[in-house]
Amino acid sequence: MTPEMRERLNQLRQQSEKSGQGQNGRQGSQQGRQQPGDGLSKEQLEKLLESLEERAKQNLEKLDGLPKDLGGQIRELNDYDFMDDEARQEFKELMDMLKQHAMESVSKDMMQRLQGMGPEQISQMRDMLQALNQMMEQKMTGRSPISTSLCSSSETSSGPTLLRTSTN
Repeated sequence: MTPEMRERLNQLRQQSEKSGQGQNGRQGSQQGRQQPGDGLSKEQLEKLLESLEERAKQNLEKLDGLPKDLGGQIRELNDYDFMDDEARQEFKELMDMLKQHAMESVSKDMMQRLQGMGPEQISQMRDMLQALNQMMEQKMTGRSPISTSLCSSSETSSGPTLLRTSTN
């Protein structure tokens, strides 16, 4: 449990105890205003505190049990039960930033590779992308796609063999 949450719960507990002593604690500007914790008994506040502490304990155990690899950690944290909305938002912003940087890196790498390709390799790439688009369209419309296999053979002087299609 964060120190801010514990402090807030202590404030609620104190307000609840004051409300049990009569209305003298609510005179002046507070009169008629609903205060957080009003209407909660000391037992209810204790249960709330215990519940929050248990949730915090479970979250700490989950954090301690994160996988060692970065990808596994990110997958686990995507499903993490953040107790603080600000922390949840900061994690989302971090993930968005990482995705953006990854896309920029992939784009930059792809552009460098494309610039180094010869006309024959570019033609093969174009054919492969057209076949992939056709296969995806067929799959999306419920038709049986053409049997397509992508090959990752080693490059030859004429370039890699990228696509082999056959109709069955």
